Amino acid sequence: MRQAAGAGARLVQFPEGALVYPDKRVGATDSDGAPTPGDWTGPAWDVLSVETLAVL
Repeated sequence: MRQAAGAGARLVQFPEGALVYPDKRVGATDSDGAPTPGDWTGPAWDVLSVETLAVL
């Protein structure tokens, strides 16, 4: 981050939370404490796909 800031960056993106696949489990549990799958219907996957390819 220091190197990026020194080069003029004003924003650092940490995409780990977005660059995952729908079949992964999230850090959530159900009422019994068991891991529960995430609801992956909300993200704009088409946009995230384009952005992911842009940072490769």
